[in-house]
Amino acid sequence: ELDLSNNGFEGNLPSCVMNFTSLRLLELSQNRFQGAIPSTLFPILNSLEYVSLSNNLFEGSFSLSSLANNSKLEVFELVSNNNGLKVETKNPPCTPQFQVRVFRLSNYRVNDKSRVLPSFLLNQFELRVIDLSHNGIPGMVPMWLVANNTRLEFLSLVNNSLTGPLTLDLNSTHLDMLWFDISSNHIQGELPSLISFAFPNLMNLNLSSNLFQCSIPPSLGNLRGLEILDLSDNSLSGQLPEHLVTGCVLLMILKLSKNSLHGQFLPSKSNLTYHNALYLDSNVFSGEIPAWNFEQFRANGKIPDWIGDLPLISLAWSKNDLEGPIPSGFCKSNELSFLDLSWNSLSDGVPSCVNLSSLRLLHLQGNEFSGPLPSFLSLLFVSSLVTFDVRDNKLSGKIPGWINTFSKLRILLLGGNGFEGSILLQLNISIIDLSSNELSGPIPSCLHGIKVGDKKAFDGTLETQ
Repeated sequence: ELDLSNNGFEGNLPSCVMNFTSLRLLELSQNRFQGAIPSTLFPILNSLEYVSLSNNLFEGSFSLSSLANNSKLEVFELVSNNNGLKVETKNPPCTPQFQVRVFRLSNYRVNDKSRVLPSFLLNQFELRVIDLSHNGIPGMVPMWLVANNTRLEFLSLVNNSLTGPLTLDLNSTHLDMLWFDISSNHIQGELPSLISFAFPNLMNLNLSSNLFQCSIPPSLGNLRGLEILDLSDNSLSGQLPEHLVTGCVLLMILKLSKNSLHGQFLPSKSNLTYHNALYLDSNVFSGEIPAWNFEQFRANGKIPDWIGDLPLISLAWSKNDLEGPIPSGFCKSNELSFLDLSWNSLSDGVPSCVNLSSLRLLHLQGNEFSGPLPSFLSLLFVSSLVTFDVRDNKLSGKIPGWINTFSKLRILLLGGNGFEGSILLQLNISIIDLSSNELSGPIPSCLHGIKVGDKKAFDGTLETQ
């Protein structure tokens, strides 16, 4: 075995590697090897069972036909963060003697002219892991990969150019499939109601950034082991099925952003106890927001106080029709690190609690908050806050000096309010927006050279030390 992974080796592959004719494992990933992969490397090292050349700086052209006689090969990984290598799988034709279990070929110029799938995969029947992401592969979704490899566990076709519908076999169930990701393609049509039949043990299902239409099938709720579901950035419509949020009892991440879902915010019998991240922004949810694991909660669009009982790390509810105050229930969300409630109709400020010690990103832009920033905010985020965005509200008064206690703050966005007076900031700010306020007086030296917006934010001279 030869394992040189996760080092800083540079230059061409040393020719002496080809002296190890009995080598079974060749692990060279995470280095800076460059130049061409020698065409004679694999014909000479024909005892190899495991090959990983991922994340190097190889260039030129590499043909998979050079692996044809490696009959013992079980794992082949060629994943790149630098696509300078052209990988050819068609010419000359490759009819390998191996049956691999893991095949990862990602972020390369595969078959540079045609971009077609490696044809030798038609003759592979023992695959457990297939990763063909970021290759620009065109055509229909190659579900024959699933049909041919009945024990497949992991399939990633992310960021290709796949089109057409997602068609599943009525007569085939794949009990071993755990990870199915075809996001960032051009796949269209309805979400198949058979997903839970075809892949009953899925843990991760990602169909985001496609062209799926119509409603979410309630049968997704049959995926009782599902932990991550991402249907964001499609053209889905209709309501959120009750069976989805009652049946998927282990769901930890639910992403439905950027669709056209409407109706009741979440069904009254939702059972999302394990949620860590919930992304429902850029839909048209409205009306009552029922409580999870509680009797029907009639809030008329207000955020319910029980929200703090959920073990959330991230919550994105922007561009909905929420109204009223931010509830004191958030005081219990001491693990929350990202909160986006922008572009709603929230008002009446932030509750005076002191348990948001983990919050790093706070977005409240485009609401109805008014009056001065309350002083208790200085106790909430002093150790953690990186982004503070309250643009386009109705806030007024002076910019409080306690903002200077936010030692990690790098993005401060206060534009589009009614703040007045001088600026008393001494922060290491990367991005600041003070535009469209009534500020005046000298500009603090810590802001020298920082663009503060496209409108006049204040007048006066630059303060000197």
